Amino acid sequence: VFHHLESPAQAFSEMLRVTRPGGRAVVCDAMPPTLCRAGYDEIERMRDASHTSALTLEEFVSLGEGFNLGEVAIRRFGVPMEFDSLLGASFPEGEKEELRQM
Repeated sequence: VFHHLESPAQAFSEMLRVTRPGGRAVVCDAMPPTLCRAGYDEIERMRDASHTSALTLEEFVSLGEGFNLGEVAIRRFGVPMEFDSLLGASFPEGEKEELRQM
């Protein structure tokens, strides 16, 4: 959900506030590589107007470090998805062909 938020740091702060002492805050979100983020964000904004900007892995780590959480555990995984299925669950108005070309 972080890629839909105007203020990810504020949301993360609230997650930590409601986490019990010694508990865990878990974030699972799209994290494009730094070099791909601009293109990723452009496509996502066309596909879903609620998209703001995806954070990179480095930005998520920095976010955790900013709250003095100590070592951050990172697990990476992919979610295979066919592009037409993604478009079918999206809200682009007439841009589907343009998105395919991108």
